[in-house]
Amino acid sequence: MQEFPVADSKAVPDGEVVAVSINDQAIAIARVDGKVYAFDDRCTHEECPLSDGLVEGTEIECWRHGARFDLQTGAVTLPPATSPLIVHTATERDGTIFVVPTQTAQAQ
Repeated sequence: MQEFPVADSKAVPDGEVVAVSINDQAIAIARVDGKVYAFDDRCTHEECPLSDGLVEGTEIECWRHGARFDLQTGAVTLPPATSPLIVHTATERDGTIFVVPTQTAQAQ
């Protein structure tokens, strides 16, 4: 699986979400307590951009209808969404954030 550099570490402050793109795939990066998370930038309820959402703890809340997802697993923690969020492997080294898109996301 290929790893992609997606952002400078300083571009994603703690508690914030930033939209990036990998091969035309919309991905969001969030930082919580210094750890970076990567996930599809589309709510599974109505495909609104989650990069406009609110991070609370290790959850992201969609700005439109309030659906919530666990950033670690993608699990829905609050409806109206019923399908989990696709999460990706995110790492950080030498001042850069890297993402390895999941196979499921690449097949879409």
